[in-house]
This record gives sequence, structure tokens and C-alpha cells, in this order.
Amino acid sequence: MSITAFLKKKISKLKKRFDVQKVPMMMQKNLETMAYLNKI
Repeated sequence: MSITAFLKKKISKLKKRFDVQKVPMMMQKNLETMAYLNKI
């Protein structure tokens, strides 16, 4: 998967989470994603 495709998917997920207002959950996912990307 390309970086742009990944980011677009990420952004759409973020927007959905904002709609539902699960901010703590969103922050957790972001931390997990950053940790995952750092491993690559």
C-alpha cells in the first residue's frame, strides 16, 4: 500500500471517529499506528 493511500484511509477513519467523538480511542489508535510505522 502506498503512503498516500494509507494516509487517505487513516484520515477517513479519523473523520468517522470524530463524528462518533471517540477521541481517547482515536489517540490510542494513532499511537499504535506510529509505533507500527516506526518498526518498518
